[in-house]
Amino acid sequence: MLPTVTLPDPTHEPAAAVVIGRHQSGGFSLLGLDFGKVTHTISVEFYAPAGCFDRVTAGDPWPAPFEECTGPVPIAGIVSGGGIAATGQSIVEVDLDVSEDCYRSISRGDYWPPATNACGHPAG
Repeated sequence: MLPTVTLPDPTHEPAAAVVIGRHQSGGFSLLGLDFGKVTHTISVEFYAPAGCFDRVTAGDPWPAPFEECTGPVPIAGIVSGGGIAATGQSIVEVDLDVSEDCYRSISRGDYWPPATNACGHPAG
């Protein structure tokens, strides 16, 4: 079983989004040859203002069109879960498709967006 990944304390790092999962699907391999399209998906979790989680449901596109749903960093994907933190803030989980290079360069627990060219961001 994988260890739990948690968001940082919102009073210390309110703008952090954290990679909490990685998944690849599609395609197959036969005799060492790869066939079909493989989709690489990561899941990120972050804090949003109170009331946001009540406005979105799994399967909704992110960013959401609601004022209550401003995220800390630019993320475009599909809402896959979330909840409400003890502070009253919303916690939003978003799945986003990434390139294979990005997928290989990122791990659970890393901050999003990463400072790497592999994920379409300047190296930092």
